[in-house]
Amino acid sequence: MFKTSRHRSVVNQIETKEKSIELNKTEMPDIAAEKERINAEVEKLNRERVDIAVKMQTQVKKCLELSKERVLIGMRHSKAVMERTNIEAEIRQASEQLVGLETEFDAVRDEYELVRRKAKQQLKAAQKATETPEGADLSDEYKELFKAYPNSVQEIEDMIHSEKAKADCNYQTNPQVIRDYEKRKKEIEELSQIIASHSDEIKNKDNQLESLKERWMTPLNELLAKINEKFVGFFRKLQCAGEVSLATDQGEENYEKYGVQIKVKFRAKDSLHVLTQFHQSGGEKSVSTILYLMSLQELTRCPFRVVDEINQGMDPNNERKVFELMVETSTRPNTPQHFLMSPKLLPDLHYSNRMTILFVYNGHWMLRHDKWNTKKMIKTASRRLDR
Repeated sequence: MFKTSRHRSVVNQIETKEKSIELNKTEMPDIAAEKERINAEVEKLNRERVDIAVKMQTQVKKCLELSKERVLIGMRHSKAVMERTNIEAEIRQASEQLVGLETEFDAVRDEYELVRRKAKQQLKAAQKATETPEGADLSDEYKELFKAYPNSVQEIEDMIHSEKAKADCNYQTNPQVIRDYEKRKKEIEELSQIIASHSDEIKNKDNQLESLKERWMTPLNELLAKINEKFVGFFRKLQCAGEVSLATDQGEENYEKYGVQIKVKFRAKDSLHVLTQFHQSGGEKSVSTILYLMSLQELTRCPFRVVDEINQGMDPNNERKVFELMVETSTRPNTPQHFLMSPKLLPDLHYSNRMTILFVYNGHWMLRHDKWNTKKMIKTASRRLDR
């Protein structure tokens, strides 16, 4: 009984194992199909690797190009910095030369004035000796006397020696004549030397003054021409006329009285008039002033500019045109930053995307900033506009 039961148990185990083997055979994967799937997956991965390698190669090329461009930009930047340094050095050198020239000009002018005063004194002495009134020509008597004398210095000296010899012969009979002759001769020689030396000196100083004046006037006129070009252009945009020039009406040699003369015309029937405190209205003076300042700013470089209430006193038409000109000139690329402050602005003005508008509220009845309701303010303003 025991053996039969054990035998049956072994048979059952064998059957179970056989079923398990059959089941495993059924569930065993197809090796060929799996191999084919794996090969396909490997091929796919290889293609992806190739694509990645190609993309990486492209990116490396771009990186190299960008690196080259960066190096070139760095070199250009270094060159620009060097050029700027050289230009700044040239500007400093030119400024020092200008200061030196101005100092030299002042010294020459002072020396010229001294020589001119001495020449005037000598002229007065000669007029006194010949009894000639100031500003008058020589009398006919002296003109006739001078005609009798030769023109060359050598001939005059020979004549003096001859007269001296004659005087020496008459010394015993008339000694006073000899003394008067020697005195006059000495005075004539001294005056002749002084006049000759001062004449040459005055001529040299005049030449130096002309040279300095040309070196000073040329850049000044060029600068005023550039300012005038900008000023004329701004006024033309306002359909008006204006010009800037150098004022020398108080004398070409009176450099201390030189000035910049501004002429404007706001009506077609008028002619150009000098900008004064009496002829133009307050608004016209404001327009002329801001356009002149804008003309100057076009030629200067600075980090920023501040314009405070320049539109006060202008009529609406000119205020609108001036505002448009300021927007146009201040929003150009590579221009300094502008701060325009005004308690009022006209409606429907032209603005630029490069502008930032800030409203500053102040006063006893102002709400604290933490109590503002921006949405409510916008709704209220919208309702007012809809009305």
